[in-house]
Amino acid sequence: MPSSLELVMDTWVLGCIADNDSLRALQGTSVLCDVHQSHRLALDAEGRIVKEYLQQISRSRLLKEWWRLMNAKSGKLSIKFARLTKIQLRHLVETIRFDPDDIPFVEVASVTRDNILVSGESDYSDEVKRYLDLEFGIRVLDLAQIREVLRSF
Repeated sequence: MPSSLELVMDTWVLGCIADNDSLRALQGTSVLCDVHQSHRLALDAEGRIVKEYLQQISRSRLLKEWWRLMNAKSGKLSIKFARLTKIQLRHLVETIRFDPDDIPFVEVASVTRDNILVSGESDYSDEVKRYLDLEFGIRVLDLAQIREVLRSF
């Protein structure tokens, strides 16, 4: 078992913290602390995820500090090159109605060592989660689930 996880975090997590969405904000902050302390965050090489992150980060002093610390510590951010095939994209967007804005998160999660995508967004329906698991081996975890996983390290 590796000593740390490499995970992808949907912008939804940062939005919960920026919105100070009570329990979700607390859970999200706990996850950010764990990631900073012991794990790695995967991003896309094109910068689409960072662009989304920065919109949320600009709204919160806590997120700004976390982002500064993540960037300052070597090895906390990993950059991934990944693209879904046209068939995979069509199935996700047209057949199971997945939000195209979330495609970069799926692309990156599909090539990380641990294939974990953290989100609680309703875009990740049971049907989408099943497809992501079967097609790419991606586990979509909500905040409570990822906290349990992170505690095991």
